[in-house]
Amino acid sequence: QKQAQWQNDLKLPIGNAMLAYEFLNQSVNSTTAYNVTSRNINTVQGGWNADIGNHLLQANLRNDDNSQFGNATTTSLGYGYFLLPTVRGTASGGTGFQAPTFNQLYYPGVGRPNSPNSYTGNPNLNPTRSENKDAGLRYNEGVHSAGVVYYYNNITNLINYNSNYSSYINVGRSVIQGVTTSYDGRMLGLNIMGSVDYQNPLNADTGTWLAYHPQGFGSLTVENAV
Repeated sequence: QKQAQWQNDLKLPIGNAMLAYEFLNQSVNSTTAYNVTSRNINTVQGGWNADIGNHLLQANLRNDDNSQFGNATTTSLGYGYFLLPTVRGTASGGTGFQAPTFNQLYYPGVGRPNSPNSYTGNPNLNPTRSENKDAGLRYNEGVHSAGVVYYYNNITNLINYNSNYSSYINVGRSVIQGVTTSYDGRMLGLNIMGSVDYQNPLNADTGTWLAYHPQGFGSLTVENAV
């Protein structure tokens, strides 16, 4: 990857703004032959955020001009309100875009055709687009912070591995909704960071569980506080 970025941060009468431009060239350097070996992505984005009394506001706009998949515009809006000095409620909504990788598209495959060890790219993959919403409560006081967030993601053309074809495919429509709980703080002389997700990943085309998406997962880090 070759990348260049310009960013300008602005202090406004109300809040702060950001304007940015990014150029990204992605190319394949491999002894294995690929049908397509390079693409350029030009990105323009802007954002604004402000704290007004007990209110927290944020808005973002982004456009990606992908030489392979065309233009994609994504947006997000977020709002927060301090219910107490240490507790705030939050809500946000936005859209997403993700282009498939060169390996997902064009990898020529190895081994025996249609065997579990013969992954082959799918040149017919479409980019993934999504609409995402979440709402939650967050707590911050001293060295302790915790949160619980409910999220709902409505996804079109999710790029998902399919073992029957030993390749990636697009799932027409998927819905992933769940709850994340998290904690970050210090107890008993230890720095502790952890989160747990419980979710319902649904293939809305078939009404079945979405393959390769767990219904529960988490992480935990414990460090000795020096």
